[in-house]
Amino acid sequence: MQIAIMLYDRFTGLDAIGPYEILARIPGAEVIFAAARPGPARSGPTRPA
Repeated sequence: MQIAIMLYDRFTGLDAIGPYEILARIPGAEVIFAAARPGPARSGPTRPA
């Protein structure tokens, strides 16, 4: 089973890594990261505004 975690502008690290840590433990799962356009996805601020 392939599971895609979507990356988007101004995501936080936990938006992607949190689900990855859980979903990657499912037997037979392949977790990938995907975005609407190619290239790096810019993460948001690392601290609250």
